[in-house]
Amino acid sequence: MTNVRCLASPPAPPAKTAAGRAFANVSMKDVVATVSKRSLTGRDTLEEFMELEPAQAQDFLAKRYPNQNLTTPPDLSAYWKYACAEFPGRLRTIIGYLMVALAVEETAAQRGIQISDSDVQAKVHADLETRRRSADLPEGMTDAQIATHFGDTMPRLNKTIRRLLLMDRLILADLEDRLGHPIGPEDFFSAHLIYVTAGLKPGGAPGELDLAGAKAKIEAARADILAQKTTFEETAKKISSDGSAYGGGRLPPMPRTFLKTAAEMELLRCKPGELTPPVLNQDGYMLFRLDKAGAQLSEAERRSALRTYLLAQKRRDDAIARQLKEVQWTTNLGETPSWLKPPIPMPTPAN
Repeated sequence: MTNVRCLASPPAPPAKTAAGRAFANVSMKDVVATVSKRSLTGRDTLEEFMELEPAQAQDFLAKRYPNQNLTTPPDLSAYWKYACAEFPGRLRTIIGYLMVALAVEETAAQRGIQISDSDVQAKVHADLETRRRSADLPEGMTDAQIATHFGDTMPRLNKTIRRLLLMDRLILADLEDRLGHPIGPEDFFSAHLIYVTAGLKPGGAPGELDLAGAKAKIEAARADILAQKTTFEETAKKISSDGSAYGGGRLPPMPRTFLKTAAEMELLRCKPGELTPPVLNQDGYMLFRLDKAGAQLSEAERRSALRTYLLAQKRRDDAIARQLKEVQWTTNLGETPSWLKPPIPMPTPAN
């Protein structure tokens, strides 16, 4: 299934942490966070907790109502108090999760981004089919049957996928902001890479890198490739420290802005087949060969480039942080991702 860190559901932290003190006087009706003009209450948090942690509800029912065969707590207030006492850290994470989800919904709506039911259903079906095949389940199972097999429910999957698709669309909108125009065929390229990291400089200060040595090594490699003494692919396998070396330096198709600015500017000055000059990076030098650019890439390659972009977690985080930078939110209880603008403190409810 699709996995996005800021909307993911991490394991529950140990029960009865120090965070429990913050929840001691919080009731279900209290506002635990705000996102612009929208409020999140303890009840919203509890409903999400019950969806994400159904086993905890069953454990609570077994202890509080033995031999009654209940499936949901009859007294939600009692269950809220139990959750606050036993799982305050988990509740903090869920409040942060809901804050991000509301902020994404609000920002997407402001940009006119909408996700249709058919989009959601198609994505849910594709993800469930992938899970079915990976588990070697029989063909012909319905989506609901597959979901049940994995302990999921269709309403929960639909809600999660809708949120993730909104986030994907918002990330692509951020890409268009950075490009300065709608994404088109001219905004894609493919390339090969050789990356030589610098070792420590002989006789240098502690930790000082021998960047001149790395540059000399890559300049020599570039000269040999241009002189046709070797190929780019063979050289990448021999000297490149990038993970792409195993494939001869081949990189997946990429949209513009994927690489750092200096590298991309040098690369896009090239014609297909040409090499860049050595490009300085933080701890070494890079050499690129442009393979294809713009309309030379097929539609399938461009779709692949966007998938690569959407799966790059650091770029996702940066894009969402930029898109949500104007959102006003407050909480003393929620724990939002560290890479987002921190919320403004709000008073902790006291009864």
